[in-house]
Amino acid sequence: MLKNVLFILGAAAFFYGGLGSYALLNNNEGLYAQIAWEMLESGNWVIPHLNGVPYIEKPPLLYWLVAGSFKLFGKNEWAARLVPATFGFLTCLALYVFAGSFHKRRWGQLSAFVLATCCGFIVFSRMVFFDVVLTFFLTASALCFYKFYDTEEKKYVYGLSCFMAAAVLTKGLVPLALMGLLILVFLVLEKNLLFLRVLLNPGACGVFFMLAVPWHVAAALQEKGFLWFYFVNEQWMRFLDKRVPRDYYTGPFYYYFPRVLGYMVPWTFLAPFFVRKKSLTESSSLQRFLGCWFLTFFVFFSLSKAKANYYMVVGMPPLALWLGMHLSGYRWQKRITVLAAISSATLMVAAIVYVKNHEDHFSTKGSLSVVSKETPLYLYKRFEELSTLPFYVGRPIPIIESESHDLWYGKGTLKREDLFLSDKDPFLKQRVVYVMKKDQNEFLEKQGDIPPKIIYDFPGYSIFYHH
Repeated sequence: MLKNVLFILGAAAFFYGGLGSYALLNNNEGLYAQIAWEMLESGNWVIPHLNGVPYIEKPPLLYWLVAGSFKLFGKNEWAARLVPATFGFLTCLALYVFAGSFHKRRWGQLSAFVLATCCGFIVFSRMVFFDVVLTFFLTASALCFYKFYDTEEKKYVYGLSCFMAAAVLTKGLVPLALMGLLILVFLVLEKNLLFLRVLLNPGACGVFFMLAVPWHVAAALQEKGFLWFYFVNEQWMRFLDKRVPRDYYTGPFYYYFPRVLGYMVPWTFLAPFFVRKKSLTESSSLQRFLGCWFLTFFVFFSLSKAKANYYMVVGMPPLALWLGMHLSGYRWQKRITVLAAISSATLMVAAIVYVKNHEDHFSTKGSLSVVSKETPLYLYKRFEELSTLPFYVGRPIPIIESESHDLWYGKGTLKREDLFLSDKDPFLKQRVVYVMKKDQNEFLEKQGDIPPKIIYDFPGYSIFYHH
């Protein structure tokens, strides 16, 4: 019992330690935290809003959870990151419980430990992103499926339905494609496609639709352009690299090879010492399932034209289970786990210290020490690159000559002339404008004979003051 408590506390330290000790980061962290705050402030829990306009690229579950955290703990970095950190921790516990259901407690402990000490998983669990939340729901879904396949106990197929509904409310239709591909490939390898008849339980399917469908219907009724933008543009066109606007990275098929190796540090270097084919003692069916789980996800994201550094984090749990399976049969497992824990803890502390000491490179929080929140603040062109500003100021920020991709839909559907300005609009008195360094020359050329004064230079951007 004491060992279990110490294990849980040790794993939790990687997810919760120093969670609120550094500012929210520009781009996605500030963006998603601001959406959750606007949802809480406005009371509109159906259509997410960003900087005062509709934002329907993603479903609302992450925003609901972060808004609830703000309600309970206040508007701060710790409350924002609490949600992904908790789901990262829950993913580790899910591996532990799954292995324990086969009376393999040690395998479960080691698998959960491997995942909790993977640097990539720690990093993404400590950021306000969708992907670790999605990872938990996909992991729980995959584990419920295999337990149902192994036992045919109905509680597991109902669990699969509930977790898949939550996954859809986290990241749209992608989870359905991922889980459908995993199940189909696995059953083909098992030569048991007839199991689909058992899996498609009418009651479980009804639970899935009852949980997943209502928000989509409500959003379609409330937002006129929802159906095309959300289902076609966001889900399908993004995969084919035809999404408008094109605000994502692309890359070659091997894009995720080096990234997965990076995610798994320090296990990338430790695994060669203990991974042995003869150490695998679990059933060949379970081994096939873990292999299908990782490889189907890997192939899916590799084929997708849209790439992102964090997409393949959903493939880390099966790798952790596989490594834990090997490690549980290794003679010197204690030495390996101690080395991994020390390595991961050292890297995590170093990363926290670095980000804390270089906040001005990653966030606009420090800029509010030189400007007043009450002063009219504006952004020039770039919203995403300084997206923490609305969160820390506590209100939407007008944008001059907006080139924002994230606000593209909202700008076109909700006419807010007070938020989207032209450089031909007369400048207001005492206007403070945030300008990225790469746009500074263009900005100054448009100001005429009375150039604004730089009141502060931050890494990457400057703050200008108009009299």
